[in-house]
Formats: sequence, C-alpha cells, structure tokens
Amino acid sequence: MHDLIAVGVLDHPNAAVQDAAVELGYAICDERRSGKSATDIVIEMRDNGDTMQTAANWVVAAENDLCPRFAER
Repeated sequence: MHDLIAVGVLDHPNAAVQDAAVELGYAICDERRSGKSATDIVIEMRDNGDTMQTAANWVVAAENDLCPRFAER
C-alpha cells in the first residue's frame, strides 16, 4: 500500500479502497502464479484503461508486497 501511495496511485485511501487494492494485488499474484508475465499483466491493465505507468506500479507493488518470489531483484 505504501508503494502505491508513494508513487501517487492511491491518495490517502479509506478502508474500502485499501481492501480493493489488496484484492487487486492478490489477483495480480494469481495471474503471475498461473504463468502470466509481469509485462503481459501490465499490457492487459493498460488495455483496460490504466496508463502503462500506473499498471506497472500496481504490478511492482503486488510483487514486492504480496508475492515477492516474482519480484525482480
């Protein structure tokens, strides 16, 4: 959550927004576990309306905070 706030994706989220952000993060991790690449997820999110930067920030935050085995070191 702090990563997303730091880069301006979330701005002082309330509890409901935080819960939704965590759900999205876990969905990203599920996609990674199923074999989808981080790049493919970012492109899919862009195609659904996010900017490339915002989508990349979501994926990086999810990997760093929720599924670190996928985080690039």
